[in-house]
Amino acid sequence: SASSMRSSMALTVAVSAGGAGLEIRDLRVLAPDGAALVRGVGLAARPGVPLTLLGETGSGKSLVLAAAM
Repeated sequence: SASSMRSSMALTVAVSAGGAGLEIRDLRVLAPDGAALVRGVGLAARPGVPLTLLGETGSGKSLVLAAAM
């Protein structure tokens, strides 16, 4: 069925080589009604090393990066 065939996307970002890197531990993003949109996300990126977030369309990849900024 169409609903079981979800598309997958990748989002790649790079932390600038002069920076200190990026670390996220147990990130949670909540909707205004308190529902969890993203929960339990953790990642670490070193300067100059690309980081790729993989996931189905609508899984929250862009939301994770927006929350980190």
